[in-house]
Amino acid sequence: MGQPKYQGSAMTGVFPVPTCSDGPCSGTGFDYLAMGSSVKESPDPRACCVSAGWPEPVLTFYYNPQPNDPQKTYWWTDKTALGGPYPGTGQTCDISLPKYVCKIGGQEIATCQDTDLASGGQVPFKCPTGTLFNNESVSTTLTAEKCCLPTCSDMDLVTAEAQRWSCPAGTAFNDASALASPPSNEACCKSIAPTCGDTLPADSGAQPYPCPAGSTPKPDSAMATPPGDDTCCTPIAATCKDTLPAQPGDQPHPCPAGTSPKPGSEMATPPGDTTCCTPIAATCKDTLPAQPGDQPHPCPAGTSPKPGSEMETPPGDTTCCTPIAPTCGDNTPAQPGNQTYGCPPGSVADPTMSSATPPSDSTCCLPTCSNVDLSRPSPNPFRCPASQEPLAINAMATNPTVNLCCKPAPAQAPATCADTSPVEPGNQPFPCPAGYMPKPGSEMAGTPTDSVCCVAKSAICADIDVMADLEQRFECCTGSVFNPSSAAMAPSQKNCCLNTTCTDIDPLTPGNQAQPCPPGDWVVNTNMSDYSPPSPRICCMPKWSCADTDPNTPGCQPFICPPELGYLVNQNNSFAANPSLEVCCVRKTCADYDPFKPGQQRVWCPRNSTFDASKANEGPPSRELCCKLNVATCSDTDINQTGNQSHICPAGSGAKPGSEMATPPSDAACCVALSPSTCGDTKPTEPGVSPYTCPPGYNRKPDSDMATPPGNDTCCAPIAPPPPPPATCGDVNTTLAGDQPWVCPAGSAVDSTNADSSPPTDSECCVATCSNSDLSRPGPKPFACPAGQVLDAANAMYSPPDVDACCSPVPGTCGDTNSSQPGAQPYVCPAGSAADPTSASSADVSDAECCMETCSNSDLSRPGPKPFPCPAGQEPLPGAAMATNPSAAVCCKASTPPTCGDTQPTEPGVSPYTCPPGYNRKPDSDMATPPGNDTCCMVATPPTCGDTKPTEPGVSPYTCPPGYNRKPDSDMATPPGENTCCVPIAATCGDTNATQAGDQPWVCPAGSAVDSTSADSSPPSDDTCCSATCSNSDLSRPGPKPFACPAGQVLDAANAMYSPPDVDACCSPVPGTCGDTNSSQPGAQPYVCPAGSAADPTSASSADVSDAECCMETCSNIDLSRPGPKPFPCPAGQEPLPGAAMATNPSAAVCCKVATPPTCGDTKPTEPGVSPFTCPPGYNRKPDSDMATPPGENTCCVPIAATCGDTNATQAGDQPWVCPAGSAVDSTNADSSPPSDSECCSATCSNIDLSRPGPKPFACPAGQVLDAANAMYSPPDVDACCSPVPGTCGDTNSSQPGAQPYVCPASSAADPTSASSDTLTDEECCLATCSNSDLSRPGPKPFPCPAGQEPYLPNAMATEPTALKCCKPAVIIPPATCNDANTTEAGSQPFNCPDGTNPNPDAGTAGPPSVTTCCMATCSDSNLSMADKQPYTCPPGFIAKPGSDMASPPNDTTCCMVAAQPTCGDVDTAAPNAQPFACPDGTVANTANAMVSPPSVKKACCLPTCSDRNVRMPLKQPWVCSGGGKPNPANALVNPPSNEQCCLPTCADTDVSKRGWQAFVCPAGTVPNATAATADPSAGNCCTAAQRPTCADTEPATAGAQKFVCDASKGLVYDPTADADDPSEDGCCLRMTCGDIDPLTPAPEPFACAAGSEPDASTASMSPPSQDACCNPLATTCGDANATEPGNQPYACPAGSAPDGTSAASSPPSDSECCMATCSNSDLSRPGPKPFPCPAGQEPLPGAAMATNPSAAVCCKASTPPTCGDTRPTEPNAQPYTCPPGYNRKPDSDMATPPGNDTCCVVDPPNCGDANPAEPGAQPYTCPPGYERKPDSDMAMPAGNDTCCVLKPATCADTDPVQAGDQPFNCGQGALTKPGSSMATPPSVGACCIAVDPPAPTCGDTKPAEAGAAPYACPPGYNRKPDSDMATPPGDNICCIPIPATCGDTNATQAGDQPWVCPAGSAVDSTNADSSPPSDSECCSQH
Repeated sequence: MGQPKYQGSAMTGVFPVPTCSDGPCSGTGFDYLAMGSSVKESPDPRACCVSAGWPEPVLTFYYNPQPNDPQKTYWWTDKTALGGPYPGTGQTCDISLPKYVCKIGGQEIATCQDTDLASGGQVPFKCPTGTLFNNESVSTTLTAEKCCLPTCSDMDLVTAEAQRWSCPAGTAFNDASALASPPSNEACCKSIAPTCGDTLPADSGAQPYPCPAGSTPKPDSAMATPPGDDTCCTPIAATCKDTLPAQPGDQPHPCPAGTSPKPGSEMATPPGDTTCCTPIAATCKDTLPAQPGDQPHPCPAGTSPKPGSEMETPPGDTTCCTPIAPTCGDNTPAQPGNQTYGCPPGSVADPTMSSATPPSDSTCCLPTCSNVDLSRPSPNPFRCPASQEPLAINAMATNPTVNLCCKPAPAQAPATCADTSPVEPGNQPFPCPAGYMPKPGSEMAGTPTDSVCCVAKSAICADIDVMADLEQRFECCTGSVFNPSSAAMAPSQKNCCLNTTCTDIDPLTPGNQAQPCPPGDWVVNTNMSDYSPPSPRICCMPKWSCADTDPNTPGCQPFICPPELGYLVNQNNSFAANPSLEVCCVRKTCADYDPFKPGQQRVWCPRNSTFDASKANEGPPSRELCCKLNVATCSDTDINQTGNQSHICPAGSGAKPGSEMATPPSDAACCVALSPSTCGDTKPTEPGVSPYTCPPGYNRKPDSDMATPPGNDTCCAPIAPPPPPPATCGDVNTTLAGDQPWVCPAGSAVDSTNADSSPPTDSECCVATCSNSDLSRPGPKPFACPAGQVLDAANAMYSPPDVDACCSPVPGTCGDTNSSQPGAQPYVCPAGSAADPTSASSADVSDAECCMETCSNSDLSRPGPKPFPCPAGQEPLPGAAMATNPSAAVCCKASTPPTCGDTQPTEPGVSPYTCPPGYNRKPDSDMATPPGNDTCCMVATPPTCGDTKPTEPGVSPYTCPPGYNRKPDSDMATPPGENTCCVPIAATCGDTNATQAGDQPWVCPAGSAVDSTSADSSPPSDDTCCSATCSNSDLSRPGPKPFACPAGQVLDAANAMYSPPDVDACCSPVPGTCGDTNSSQPGAQPYVCPAGSAADPTSASSADVSDAECCMETCSNIDLSRPGPKPFPCPAGQEPLPGAAMATNPSAAVCCKVATPPTCGDTKPTEPGVSPFTCPPGYNRKPDSDMATPPGENTCCVPIAATCGDTNATQAGDQPWVCPAGSAVDSTNADSSPPSDSECCSATCSNIDLSRPGPKPFACPAGQVLDAANAMYSPPDVDACCSPVPGTCGDTNSSQPGAQPYVCPASSAADPTSASSDTLTDEECCLATCSNSDLSRPGPKPFPCPAGQEPYLPNAMATEPTALKCCKPAVIIPPATCNDANTTEAGSQPFNCPDGTNPNPDAGTAGPPSVTTCCMATCSDSNLSMADKQPYTCPPGFIAKPGSDMASPPNDTTCCMVAAQPTCGDVDTAAPNAQPFACPDGTVANTANAMVSPPSVKKACCLPTCSDRNVRMPLKQPWVCSGGGKPNPANALVNPPSNEQCCLPTCADTDVSKRGWQAFVCPAGTVPNATAATADPSAGNCCTAAQRPTCADTEPATAGAQKFVCDASKGLVYDPTADADDPSEDGCCLRMTCGDIDPLTPAPEPFACAAGSEPDASTASMSPPSQDACCNPLATTCGDANATEPGNQPYACPAGSAPDGTSAASSPPSDSECCMATCSNSDLSRPGPKPFPCPAGQEPLPGAAMATNPSAAVCCKASTPPTCGDTRPTEPNAQPYTCPPGYNRKPDSDMATPPGNDTCCVVDPPNCGDANPAEPGAQPYTCPPGYERKPDSDMAMPAGNDTCCVLKPATCADTDPVQAGDQPFNCGQGALTKPGSSMATPPSVGACCIAVDPPAPTCGDTKPAEAGAAPYACPPGYNRKPDSDMATPPGDNICCIPIPATCGDTNATQAGDQPWVCPAGSAVDSTNADSSPPSDSECCSQH
């Protein structure tokens, strides 16, 4: 059937390829039955197709897919490359039914499956009785042998009688198996003696031999006898699933810790860790699965475990951890402890934002008086008004104001770098910006600035970004760590970092910390010692690997892959364990000759052979091994067709047994009669063939082979006179002598393979060629080449014709050198020459052929033109430069007379006439003659502004007077003068009158300032030239208008000229009072009284702003002390009254109360600080007992609970729990309580269940005993606790079967008397011998014979060595040397170096001789100490150097070379010998390209020859001789192919080296013999007597052919096929025409018109062809305005106009013809566009710029009205409406019109920033006392306390800001207010107070004498003790309290968290991380 073609899913036709399908022949989208392709459908749709195909036995059908299969291409055309053939993709078939045989083309052949094709159904072959039908057979040979199966009843299907199976002796035929197939002893026989298959043959049924446990019946042993274990059984191999098959149940292989059973390995054998187990992948939860318990991945500082990552693999920081987000409270989570965000200098951290993220200045920090602008890089202090200076004690106060930040300024000392503010206490050093540090020696430098006081820091490893606030440590690369010891070095990877390597993975720890390798047979790979970064994969290798099979021997001992068997080293498995041929090597085989390439590279077999699948896996590969030659046989009569074409036997006969491979095939060889003897074989029952022999005079009758009975009448016929042989292609007339071959149509070729075909016809005898592609008669029909190609004359006779062979690009001609390019590519003639139009079609592309001499180049000179030389008195004729046929008449003219333009015309260059001064050359006088003043000159040009003296040399421009510039474009104005040439200089702010000397600046209004930046602005005006100041804020004239200061402020005279004016610069506050010290600020700014005092309300209006006037004493400050308050001193027994700190009129009654009693928290309440009760040892303080009284042990303390680590806390030191004997202390449970054996101890090998009173040791299995070395190992297991029973000298390993005797030193003997001794030493187990007299190791030490004696070898192993036993008198023999290794023989016996080594020439006299002494290692054996050859191993990327096998010494340079890529010279660089690329048959290797890579035919590995001229084509392309030459068989493989090499001369062409035909020149009186064209050239072969004149020889009587001459000027060319009787132009010539300039070729070749022209169809027959005759110029059109250039060059329309698409073909092109007016250019104006003018009230319509047919309707739209969003819509940019003060723009009012207040504006609602927006200026909302404005509340609405204000923070100066006046913090008796603490918040004793003189350090302030609080810093794991601020002296015990242990951190004193370790199998309860104290029940949860 045919393969269907598809369009989408629809079937559109059938591709004629034999295919088969398992599905039906019709269905949705396809119908094979309707396609007319002789489709046959199985009668039973359930039947399967025969996949083996038909005819038998191996033709494979191409199975087609269903129509919905995605693959719709013709995939079967290259079935193996594209995945086919498929086994059938249709519906499911029933395999039990007889298979259906697909038929090709509907041909019906009877088969075993259907012997009667005429019946309705299938009629299977009827097999003889006793045989079985072969359901699989589809043979067309209908015999029992082909269709049936032999059985025990009939084992021979050839013999007619049944041949029952013959059973061997001891057995009998088994009738129950009569029909068993195939027959065998086991199938057909039964034993009469006991066998493995039946141990009781006398009983009914078989009783097989029962194999013991662990074994299984042996294959093919059923008949073996006598039955027994050895005879019948074979052991069951141990597998991973059952390592002891002899034992009941499965005994699986125990995988070691860290591994698990390998999936799918249950039946793998032999069992082992590698075979049965696979490593458990490390995860985030457990990085070391081989160790007990989980070893979670440790996340680095700054990260935490990633949720849900527990089972992620491989573990790593990225996989398992997630970064902790930085916050204001901890900006660097990666560092231990909290790293508070570093606020800009001068600002303070905002305590309310400690958990905010991400941290930033604006988020984390608050401005202070020291820095009011956090956005600047350096601090920007609050700017105090004139006469005030910063108040140092409030430098860090937040919410900065004048009152808070400033104080009146005293006389100042000069500022220096060391002290920028001398008026403040202490030094205020100059703050250097980020990245800078104080400059050494600059302390006293004045005028402190960055450059004076600071110097840039240098980057170091510890800080590479000195500009950043925090240190930015150098970031080390992956695989390295930061080196703290190099912190101060210049930053670089080398300076700052240490590499981690396989040798040391932690370079910061002393000593080397090698990379740990996995357990088992893994070791450190020393070759990778310095590799970084390290990992187990890189640093470790198996002990035994392909790279080193013997790790105990120095150097690598690689596994040797035998190259002679085709094996190569598998580089991918260099470090693979368990080295073997399969693991370490890969083999080159027939199926894959290059195993390193992707896919299989099968050996390519020549066409006359096929790949031998049986050799697919054999090697090394070669064609001899892998291919088998094809020969015709009975099973395949035509080896050139796909599949097998078996010989068809005649009716009545069948295939002869055993004849499948008989050759050549014939009826006699392949067939056998199905009945008795025949003429073909009179003895059919005998082997071979015995045909009937006819008597003399008779021949065998045709087709009588099967005739019967044989006899003369049946088999023979008289021999008749031979009729003439039938006509054949080789001889069409057999009656004539010699062969008369069939004459093929002109241009076709003789099919030499069909010389014997009969009857002869064109189709039978001839083959199509490129010259005649369809055997056309009478004239040839050449192969039709595609456009751009012509018939390749060299391949004219190529067969079969195809486009690759027959066609070649149109040959270049003078007119078009490259016809494959669009347009003509004319030959480029030498410069100055012209193209020869008559040679446009000439293929002789050369200067001489294509070009013509011209006057510019008279001899076609290259490289430069050679002009025609004109005679004397003549000169080149203008315009004749390109005239052809150059001559004096054509190129020259009389010499030109001198003219004004050139007074010396005969000389090169131009010499114009020079006019005298004052004269200019006359216009158009260049050609005037003779030259002279009158002829050439005129009076000079009048003076102009550009040149006032034109008659003088040079230019003298007019000079304008002061205040004037030259007028633009006035150079040619005349006469020159001030009005003509000059223009006044415009006035500017800097000079209002340029005519006066000096600058006349603009005079600004009084009080304003000159704007120096506008000096050049023009025209000058107040607005342009002046700037407003505080004195004149709006440039008022005539008088100044000072800046209007707000209420409470007045103009600051010191800043009168400040510009631009603003309230900060121009105004200063009105003098203050006690009630309001700064009237310029909103609200009252009351006088700040001394700390602890109160404001005097009666003095609020007093202007005497002082402590005495404005303030009152209080209990906190009884004498208005400054700097600190002096509290009221309470009498003894009393203490300050809480809440009375600010009471006025202080007294004991007002300020004091009875003193507080002592408590557990403070036993001395009347003393400063806290004195807590101290509990005795073994006790802790009771929780919540701080206030218990009176203090004592019972009141304040509670006993410490007993733990495993300390069972009695009352005793000094730890009293640990005592574990049972033999058990171990569980150190992880030291804190567990209450203590017990189960809680505090762990079982060991010595005590497995914590037994008391005595230990219970681990019970070891048989053959093992307790290992004392591991007695305390925990937890106990058999691997750790047990070791084999100690060995003896006789058996060192009792756990192994059989004795394992002690291995004595070499050459010593075992001591039989010590066999049972367990002292395993050489001395105990061994005896010294003569060969080893003192049991030496590693090598034996023979007994030292006395002088004059030598060893007695027969006693070498004698024990108890003595001189008597071991020695004999010595024979004096010269010592052996390398030159003479055997001095006992005559002559020199040089040491024989092993194969693969070289003698060492320098070791002649050295001895004793040995391989290492006398020989030199070579590349083939690099290790002389090894017995076997150790070839030198080249490093990766290198291969063995050819010829270096015996080179010495072996090294990379001597033995190796870079492993080249496969090349033409060697396709297998890994093989020992070069494997050159296998060139296809008929080609030869290109030795010049031996190194070309990758190798391929197309990559020039192979060269063409005469046998195959085109190596790129799949089939041979023999060289086709041009002209009349014939192939030269002797040069079949000559390269390069050419006519000279590949062809022999003939009569038709005697010189094959020349183009065309060089016919043999016949002598006078003869003419060429037309029938001898291919004969060897000679007069006898080539000539015949002259008969008549012909075109080929117009004068036959003259020697040589006188060919008729055709006149080329008439367009005539000679016709080599002409044979006219009367030679003439009409008879002998062909005419070139415009339509065909080469009438000698089959395809017409039209004249090639020049660029810019096209062929004229009306002149196609005109001759001779020329440009003028054949071509018309191309008309220019709007679509192509320049026809001479390739492609279309559209007409260029005026700017802004549009091309008229309807006029592309209009000609000639013009603006009006080709273009259309648009709104952008309404009248096609040039040079610039003229837009369409819109009428009044309209404006251009957006988007209509290129609209055509312009009109107001098309181009314009109504003008846009003004709106609130744009009050001037006609001007560029939007001009929005401006609302008056107190108003905002209405939402969505942009398009409202007309614009105005009502339309565009809405009243601005009051907000916090402006409570009265209707008034000019902002009126911010005033918060009530004790409140301050909320940050960022300016736009909050509505204005009010809740919206705008926030309560002020309590400070030391005011603990209750809501109350009137300050409520200072009461420090109490014995303490004073701390200096500078007024704004400290929240207020506390530590923050606000300092002890009285002398100030004692406290926990709250360890440095009381310094400004600010310096609280005591508790060590890690401790918090500050509550209420300990005043405790003294400060220390850990006084100030700190341990942080209680929690589940999340059991030891806060260590860095990082130390979580509670839960019991094995339980899980951490993450919800209780903060629970304390920790315990299993509190911290863990059960799974």
